[in-house]
Amino acid sequence: LSNISGVGNPHLSSFIPFTMQNAFITSNTHPTFSGITYAGSTVTLNLTDTTNTSGTTTKTYTVIATPNSRYTLSIPKGDLHPGTTYMAELSSQRDNKYTEVPGFTVRIR
Repeated sequence: LSNISGVGNPHLSSFIPFTMQNAFITSNTHPTFSGITYAGSTVTLNLTDTTNTSGTTTKTYTVIATPNSRYTLSIPKGDLHPGTTYMAELSSQRDNKYTEVPGFTVRIR
C-alpha cells in the first residue's frame, strides 16, 4: 500500500511496518487505496465500521494486481459515511506469497 487518496502522502509499508501511521483522517467519502504488490495477486481490503454501536459492519473490496504489480481499490460513493471511523485491514495473496500491512484506522470527517 503506497497511497490513500485524500490523506496527503502517508507512509504505508508492509516492509517496514513499525514506521507506518496507524490512523488517517480524510473528508473524502470515496477514497482510493493504491500500491504495489506481487503481479496477479488478489488484494483484499476489509473496512469495519467501529463507530456503529449496534453491531459491527464490515465491507470487503477486492482487486487483482496488474501484470506490472500495481493495484487500485476505489471505494464506491455512498459506502463510507462522514463522522465514521473504520478499521482497515489490507492484504495481498498469490499462491504461497502473502503480505499485509498492519491494521490502521480511517476516519471520515
